[in-house]
Amino acid sequence: LSLLDVKTGKFLFTLFTPNLKVYDCIKENNQYFMATESGIYYLEIKGNEIIQNFNSWKKLDQSYGLSPSASYHSCVQFKGSVYVSSTTEIYQWQNQKFNSVFLDPDYSVKYLAEGVNYLLIGLHCTTANCKEQLGYIDENLNLKLSNPDCTDQNLYAIESDDGTIWYADVR
Repeated sequence: LSLLDVKTGKFLFTLFTPNLKVYDCIKENNQYFMATESGIYYLEIKGNEIIQNFNSWKKLDQSYGLSPSASYHSCVQFKGSVYVSSTTEIYQWQNQKFNSVFLDPDYSVKYLAEGVNYLLIGLHCTTANCKEQLGYIDENLNLKLSNPDCTDQNLYAIESDDGTIWYADVR
């Protein structure tokens, strides 16, 4: 994990994570979340914590609402909340704990993307009962699904400022 100053082109720090793949990270105020192959790591800067010291980071476990053995691949901020996802479930950070907000045995979660009005969820069908989907979660945690014929292999989606949803697809 590194912080790059894009104006100067200089790296301000690098956090070395020994033998640990980091897939995503975000900062929410003074809190950092890192999605890795072996869990979510968390750091809250309260005083003298050093972000580039891996020993300062805490791996979140079941007492924080997460499986300590799951792989997590996405973290995003949406409407003032932090969301993380494993391949099967999406969680929202509230009151120093993650709560499940999405779990469907017919789908695996491919990605999360912050939109203007929605948290966008790339969903891969894992059974014969469905098709690839794009899910939309609003700030009240209401879930809508796109028309299943809108995408064949939903690679990624974004929502522009005017609310238009743009799909990346192989067709």
